[in-house]
Amino acid sequence: MEILKQYLQTSMELKNILKEEITFKEQDHYLEKIEYLLEKRQAYLNSFPDLSSLEPSVKEEIIKLEREIKTLIDTKKTKIQSNLKILQVKKKKKNQYSNPYGDVSIDGMFLDKKK
Repeated sequence: MEILKQYLQTSMELKNILKEEITFKEQDHYLEKIEYLLEKRQAYLNSFPDLSSLEPSVKEEIIKLEREIKTLIDTKKTKIQSNLKILQVKKKKKNQYSNPYGDVSIDGMFLDKKK
């Protein structure tokens, strides 16, 4: 049961970290912390002797916690994806501004046939 307590404690810590608002600059450190806690939780899950031997109330608590963590992870994922899209657009706009003729296509080129 010690493993179960450690698993629940790690899950609660992960949940609390996921609830925090992060800035763009702290994003890498934040993701490393989340990845570490997820790996730690996975190690605890792998070392459980038998999940079917747990009490139904404990199982419900674990399921509820897992659902909350999953929704928080999904919201953070969409936020990070939108940040990446914004970054890509900014990078493209910056390149277009610094080199306005870099991405010009030659399809619409007019060739004068008169001599």
